[in-house]
Parts: sequence; structure tokens; C-alpha cells
Amino acid sequence: MIYLIGLYVFTRDFVSTFWLGLLATLPLAKGKTLSFEIISKADLINRNAVFDINYIFSVYLADFVLGLLIWQLVRQILTWSKPKWLIWGQIFYQQRWLGLSFLGFLLVCLLPQLDSKFSTIVWLSSLQLIKLAGLFLIPSLIFTKIGVIEKATWQILLGGIFFQTAWASWQFHSGGPIGKYLEAILPLGNTNEAVALGTMENPDLLRVTGTFFDPSLLATYLVTVMIWLWWERHRIQPKWLIWAGLIAGSGSLILTSNRILMIFLGFWWLWQAYHWVRTWYWQRIFDLARRQLWLILGGLALGIWLLPYILARFTTLGTAFDTYGSGTYRIQLGWYAMRLGFGQPWGVGLNLSPYYLATQFNQETVSFDPSHPHNLFLQIFAETGWLGLVLALSWLYLIYRPIQIGKKLDWQLTSWGAGGLAFLIAAQFYPVFLSQIEIVSWLALMLGGHWAWRLNQIQHQKLELS
Repeated sequence: MIYLIGLYVFTRDFVSTFWLGLLATLPLAKGKTLSFEIISKADLINRNAVFDINYIFSVYLADFVLGLLIWQLVRQILTWSKPKWLIWGQIFYQQRWLGLSFLGFLLVCLLPQLDSKFSTIVWLSSLQLIKLAGLFLIPSLIFTKIGVIEKATWQILLGGIFFQTAWASWQFHSGGPIGKYLEAILPLGNTNEAVALGTMENPDLLRVTGTFFDPSLLATYLVTVMIWLWWERHRIQPKWLIWAGLIAGSGSLILTSNRILMIFLGFWWLWQAYHWVRTWYWQRIFDLARRQLWLILGGLALGIWLLPYILARFTTLGTAFDTYGSGTYRIQLGWYAMRLGFGQPWGVGLNLSPYYLATQFNQETVSFDPSHPHNLFLQIFAETGWLGLVLALSWLYLIYRPIQIGKKLDWQLTSWGAGGLAFLIAAQFYPVFLSQIEIVSWLALMLGGHWAWRLNQIQHQKLELS
């Protein structure tokens, strides 16, 4: 509350205050949870279950701020003039297929599961979907004030990178995540192999989590926000701040020990270096290096210091496709998720894929711990079937498709759209859907931000023609 008061003193506007407060609190997975046990691991004698299969419905601090923001936006909308209602009505009518695709997806999730024994879980999961829809819509109403809060937005997101870096550094130097990440406390099997968990290829290597519950969630957050910041780099002053944030975020991502996103980040840095060499004059590159020399040297020193950590993580890459390797784990989860989707036209229900992966295919020998598929689209396919997957992909297409500006199509990728794409890349390798609402909320915000910028372009065009 004190933080919100401080933001209000800075912005003098409730909507801007709650928007910035939402961005600041969204990475903090702090609040209350309701846990519903679906099946105990003791009952799964034919599976290598490490944990009970539960559904967790969480209410976090950010939800309180989100509620305040929605309340303030509703009050604001009720004061709109008739011309503004007409303009926005026309815009939303033109974008009706986006709304219809989401409504169709929600109905596909709900209607086939109404008489299911897990209907409570499906209803609560659908409630989480509605929350994501709210997060998606908020930027389209917020960005009419973008001149007021644009600078504060990047300051909050950049501050989030530094905050997660400080938290992760504390975890690293204190010898373990605060609250302990699950891999730090799992027992090992008789052969010194992790029991049914492929991610335990480096049991002695500490993986930081930041304020999240899992290192992969922190890595996904860092990649998403860093790509967003990079797209906004021309607006950020002083320039050393953006470089310091990217270096700090890269170091924190390495400490998550997330190999896939480390590789992604490495290729991204190489691509940027190639672009500079190809398009910049050498004198311009030398001038930049001279001005930011201390940051470049600091980044190189950090890279050299972390090199043994990186090498230790990648030395086990050859075991990724062993019986308990992370590659085998993901492939098996994905294969059986596809079989669930093909076997159930309407899917098995939101957040219920771990239960059906655990209780079906009993005549087959599998090595994985029943969990959510480590791929966003395969999870959607398993839980909502063909129609749900088609509607979800259609929704993404409608967000990123080009829009007509004058006589030409505009394919512009905004910082929000770039952040959303970075998240979607990470989501092909980790379970980051409704089971991890604190991280998938960032996907909703990024996609909503991209859509909002496109709506603003359409709105400005209409105002110019009127």
C-alpha cells in the first residue's frame, strides 16, 4: 500500500498508479492458494510419480492491484462521451473475430466438462482464463495515456530486471533459493539418478528462482522483459541503463541454468552483434564502446566468472536423451499429450492433463513424472482438443496479423509483440499455461500491449479521416 501511495504521489493519477503497481507486483508470487488433491502419488503404482497430482488456485498480491485497476477503468469508461463510445465501438466491432475466438475457446473449455467429476477445477481454471482476458484488454484502455506513463513503464520493467538480479544473486551466494526450489530437496534413486525427473541432470548445480517457484519461470520472465526493453532502447535514457539491465538480466538467466533459453539468448546477442557490424560504421561502434567501456568490461568479467557454471551445465547435455534425461522427459510428455488430444475430441479439461497422463496408458512403461506437457500448444491440444487449439492459434494470428493503414499493410512488430514472441518461444519447452498463472499473465500483457498499439493506430487513422 505504501508503494502504491508513492506511485500516486509520482503520477497524480489512479489509473497510472495501479498500472505501474500491477507491473511491479506481477512477478511476486506472493499470496494465498487453494490446493485440490486430484490423486495421490501413492495410488500411482504404475507411474514414476514424484509428487501428488494437485490443482492449485492462487490469489496473489497482484490480483488486489488488478482489481483496483479494473475498478478505476470501469469508472473511467462510464464517463466517456458519446463520440468516444462510437469510435471505440467501431474499432471493437472491426476486431470482433478476436473476441469471438476467445469466447469460443472459453466455451470449448467449459461446456464439455460441466458434468465432469472435476468440474470445480475446470470452472476455476476458466476463471483464470477470464483474468488473462482482463489483463489482455487493459493496455488498450491504458495506452491512451501512454505519453504520461511511457517512461514510468520502462522504468518499472527495468527495475524488475534489477530486482530479480539482486534476489537471484542473494540466492546464489546464500547457497540456495529462499524457500528451496524442488530440485534442491528431491531424493536421489539407488543408482544416483534422479527419480523420474529429467531436469535433475546436475543435482549439485544451484539454480536460482528469483521471486518465482521455478528457475524456468524466472528465465522466461527475464527473456520476455529483456526483449521488450531492447525494442524500447531508443526511448530509454541514459543509454547505460539499458545496457546495465541487459547484462544483469543475462547473468541472472545463466544462473537459472536454463540451457534452452541460454542458447536462445546467445544467438540473440550474436545476431545483434552481426547486425551492428553489418549496418554501423566502425567509427560508430568504437564510439559506443568508448562511452560504455566500463559496462563492456563488466559484462566480459561477468561472462568469464560465469563460464565454469555454464560449462558445468552443458557438460550433461549428452545425457539429455538418456532414460531420465530432460529431452526424453519432454518428448514423452509431448507424445502422450498428443495421444490425449487425439483420443478426446474436446480434450481432457483445463489443468487435468497430469491426471490423465497418470491414469491412462497403464499397460505402457513410461519413465516420466506425470506433469503438464512442456509445450504450450501441446498442453492446449491435450486439454481442449482440436477445436480449442485451432481457436487459440486463430486468436494469436488475429493479434499479430498486419493491419490496413491507408493503402498499405502494416506489419510493425512493437516491443510488446516482440516480448510476446519471446515468451511463446520459451513456452515451447516449459509448462507455462494456467498452472503457472504468475508467469502466463506476462504473455497476456505482452499480447494485449501489442494489440493496443495496433488499435491506437486504427483510432488515429479514424480521427484523421473524420
